[in-house]
Amino acid sequence: MENKYHVLKRPPENIFDAFMPKSDVKEFYNWCVTKEKLFIYGAGKIAKGIAWFLKQCDISLEGFVTSDTFDEWKTDYEKGICGIIVGIGQEKIPQIRYNLNTLEVNDVYELPPDVSYDMQLKSDPNYIRENLNLLFNIVDGCNLNCKGCKNFSPLAKKTDIYEFDQIKKDLNHFKSLGIEKINRVFVSGGEPTLHPNLFEVLSFIRQLYPQSIIELVTNGIELYKYDDSKWKKLKALDITLSMSDYNIGNIFPENIKKSESFGIKYNTMTQKENERTATNKKEFVKWQINLDKASPPYTYFNCKRYIGRTSIHIHNGIIAPCCFMIFSNLYFNKAFNQNLIMIENQDYVNLYETTAEEIFNFATTRYPYCGYCDMEKNKLVYWDKNKNEGHQIEDWI
Repeated sequence: MENKYHVLKRPPENIFDAFMPKSDVKEFYNWCVTKEKLFIYGAGKIAKGIAWFLKQCDISLEGFVTSDTFDEWKTDYEKGICGIIVGIGQEKIPQIRYNLNTLEVNDVYELPPDVSYDMQLKSDPNYIRENLNLLFNIVDGCNLNCKGCKNFSPLAKKTDIYEFDQIKKDLNHFKSLGIEKINRVFVSGGEPTLHPNLFEVLSFIRQLYPQSIIELVTNGIELYKYDDSKWKKLKALDITLSMSDYNIGNIFPENIKKSESFGIKYNTMTQKENERTATNKKEFVKWQINLDKASPPYTYFNCKRYIGRTSIHIHNGIIAPCCFMIFSNLYFNKAFNQNLIMIENQDYVNLYETTAEEIFNFATTRYPYCGYCDMEKNKLVYWDKNKNEGHQIEDWI
């Protein structure tokens, strides 16, 4: 019998890295869909994590097997319609390979350990409970007008904001569900520094979650105008700045200097110096929309918005997995007369009609709306402002 044992030998990476290489999962998915029947060898947490991934991709699974139950699936295997996926820990792999070889079972798929373990983590509501992040886009509009903005901010107004009273109401209710532990809170936009109550928002979040990291994601334009009193407030509230370098004058380097002088923690999103010197332009990933909602189902697992499937987005009384879903629905549809549809209880849930357990379980799933996000066609482009009166649909498709 032909040996079809598939082993991906890529060296393991950090298992908490959500940005998994696309080729691993794509290759695995393409192998699975060629099989009429699939079994997973093993029945523990790793096996169940792989089963969860298959379910998200609408791939049928016959069940879990071992060498001892070979007689139950022998007929299907000998017909050549059956594939076996290894779903056990690395320490047992050599013995399982030996067992399967003894049975002359060769059409087997063995995932890299970090991928299978990542599937285990992302399918586990308890892992999400212990590592949850919250994302808030408190201003929908922005002051940069970037072409192809992944948050659709140029299609919104600067006055389209998440009102402070609504933020307080939503967050208070969220915490009342018994969700006490939050790893990191991202306050973003649009451009969050345009919010008229920014410091009240940050202070409220700090009071509610005193141990959490609060990260303000900004282009730095308004930050550059801050006087010392505002920098001191950021320090007092223990805010971490996440700043992008758009190569606009001295804004980025001056904000770095200010952060360091006031002892404020910061992260930066910028090109490496050698790349900047070569192009003198900022590059960014253009996230493309599939208007037919036909993006391959496995791509959600590689999504950079996925962030380990430990993040949820709260906006005006709803919970969704990411801002792409919310703002494409709000602004892309209106601007270009499209009909991207969010389905309640599948793509999002009502914050006021759910429980903590339902939220953690919701966070483990693939969402129908993921079909609109054409990850395989995403590409690196030079950043630029839109110079025309209005944006074109081609900026996003």
